[in-house]
Amino acid sequence: MTAPDSNYETMAEMTIRNSIIENNSARNGGAILNDGNLFIEKTTFKNNLAFTAGAISNGGYVSLKDVSMENNIAVTGAAFINGGDAKIEDSFIIKNIAIGEKRGMNGEHDVGGAVGNSDNLLLKNTSFINNSSPFGSAIYNLGIDIPKLKYLCKIKIEDCRFENNSSHISGEIHNEIGEISIDDSKFKNETAKRGSVIYNDSYLTITSCDFKDLKKIVHNFNLMTIHSSNFESNQSDSAVIENDGEIGILSIEKGKIANNISDYTTVYNHGKDCNITGTIFENNHSKKENCHNICNRSNMVLKEIILKDKTVSIFNEGILTAEKKYKNFIFSVGKVFYLGMENEFNFSYLDELIHSNISDTISFDEDISLLSDEFDFYEGGIELDRDNMVIDGKGKTIDASGRSRIFLVTGNNITLKNIIFKNGHAFDNYFMSNNEGGAIKVYKGLDLKIENCKFIDNISESKGGAINNKGHLTISNGLFESNKSNEGGAIYNHQKLSIIDTCFKGNEGHIGGAIYNKEDLEIVSTKFLKNIVKESLFKARFIPILQLEDESFGGAIFNKKRMVIKQSSFKKNMGLDDTDGAWGGAIRTIGDEEVTIIQTEFIGNYLKDSNFGGAISSYKTPNLIDCTFSDNYPNDLN
Repeated sequence: MTAPDSNYETMAEMTIRNSIIENNSARNGGAILNDGNLFIEKTTFKNNLAFTAGAISNGGYVSLKDVSMENNIAVTGAAFINGGDAKIEDSFIIKNIAIGEKRGMNGEHDVGGAVGNSDNLLLKNTSFINNSSPFGSAIYNLGIDIPKLKYLCKIKIEDCRFENNSSHISGEIHNEIGEISIDDSKFKNETAKRGSVIYNDSYLTITSCDFKDLKKIVHNFNLMTIHSSNFESNQSDSAVIENDGEIGILSIEKGKIANNISDYTTVYNHGKDCNITGTIFENNHSKKENCHNICNRSNMVLKEIILKDKTVSIFNEGILTAEKKYKNFIFSVGKVFYLGMENEFNFSYLDELIHSNISDTISFDEDISLLSDEFDFYEGGIELDRDNMVIDGKGKTIDASGRSRIFLVTGNNITLKNIIFKNGHAFDNYFMSNNEGGAIKVYKGLDLKIENCKFIDNISESKGGAINNKGHLTISNGLFESNKSNEGGAIYNHQKLSIIDTCFKGNEGHIGGAIYNKEDLEIVSTKFLKNIVKESLFKARFIPILQLEDESFGGAIFNKKRMVIKQSSFKKNMGLDDTDGAWGGAIRTIGDEEVTIIQTEFIGNYLKDSNFGGAISSYKTPNLIDCTFSDNYPNDLN
């Protein structure tokens, strides 16, 4: 149908199906002006022109289903203006252009939009693609600026797609007056020259939406809630989400904000209030230091958020209320109030105790446990990054609940004493800094002393069930019991390890049931009892490093370099790898470095289904001085 300089006007009821309506023009409603009941299905509106509503102007009721509105042009409402009740579903709104107009005495409002609304509009399963306008390239909610009526102007958006819409000023959706809800919708590749994808000056809710590959996304001046939505891989020359204005109130709940890049920050609050709850922040970056995730300049509350990156990423110049566990991620020149967790002796409590205490000696009087909401914060353990520090547990237990390491040692000259380390777990699929060492990992070249401590039921899926040492470690008067790892059931030593008056009992590994020594090991007055090597505990993750692949080595100790053992005992240590065989019921040593064993007894150590040394299997003959060997058997020959 082509009717230049005219349109259809309906005041009763009309149904249009399977039609093409193109090249029409009028001042209001380039193709159709409706004040009655209008039903349109499987119809295309194309190349229509008007001052207001390029294709359809509605003042009654209209239902559009499987409709395409393409290349229509108007000053405001390029494709559709609604002043009544309207429903658009299963439709496409493509390449419509709203030129825009100035409103107000000073021309301060520039109104546009492919779809404009001032009453009640439902949009369902509809795509907005390549529309352009100065303000609200896809949708502009004009509303009625009368207090009793303004929130009756509603737009409900369900399961819609917004892509490649462009705006000079305020992006794809502009809510000036009224209420908008957006559910289960996707936003991608918006090209606003400035401003935001969603501009809200009234009331707006966003639920279960995805925002990807966009510029600045949200700019709120009034009341907005964002629930269960993802903001990913966006870039902004200011902030990705901004709360602004004297009455701006923003809530972000149970979402994910990841891999965004901004000049200033990811979430910027300088409105009235901002609350963020249960939201994940991961791998966001900004040019402003300490501001990668959040900048607060007014009032903000943070609860149950997850900060995946262990860096200072929250900048506060206002009033911030947060849980204590976020303290190490906050840089503040304003006021911070921490929500009390006085009765929760968890990892957050211990972390704050260590880092807020100016004394060189820190002690705690309660058992410490990792809580379920702390898993993502402490998967690599509490970082001990202070030099010259003593931590005294007074015999109390730190329990990692089988979900994380306990301590990551990056500070020098630290002493740990009177602590029970229990249920630490280093997962091999974590970041490199977070794997190895089920209870403790020591960085290269650092000095650590461990005195009168117990390590029980700790696991590493790669190296060092209890401890992975790359520094200078001294252990005295300790107990290592029931720890497990592929390499070094209790300890994996990369550098220098001294052990005095300690007991290793019931530890398990594939190479080194108790200890894997790669560099320099001295042992004095220490007992090794019932430690075991057997088939790989985490076989899928184990990568053989020796020529004899998959075989088990050293029921108690596997040694590659210098080792000295004095006044110690090895009893009932075992090699049980009945698949590929085991070497050394108590000790397996390889390499050309000197091995010296003095006044040490080997009793009841044995191998199952193997003939390679019931007590010791050595590549080079060790120096044995005043040692006792009794009832050690290869091949289970009891």
